[in-house]
Amino acid sequence: MQRALDLVADHLLTNFPDEVRRLFQEVFENYISAMKTAIMEYILRSPDERKRLHILMLPKNVQTAAERQAKSGGYSLALFPGTHKRKISAENEVKFKLITNNIVVS
Repeated sequence: MQRALDLVADHLLTNFPDEVRRLFQEVFENYISAMKTAIMEYILRSPDERKRLHILMLPKNVQTAAERQAKSGGYSLALFPGTHKRKISAENEVKFKLITNNIVVS
């Protein structure tokens, strides 16, 4: 933890001590959660442990939207031609509907 604090600029530590403390606390909580998840996944890989704990099936991992998008090629215009045009038309439609359906504007 001290090594990480040494990497933070001194003016940030003096001017924003509460924010730095909260950020380090969040990083530490995420680390603990990741370690618990890793230990659980490691234990559940063993068929004997699953049998001992009466776990018949393991849940499938669900990919996040960002992972699915990256797996399908990201936002590449070469792979998905016309993406920009569809995005712009969708934005315009949303703006139009928000203006026409807004009770304050009408």
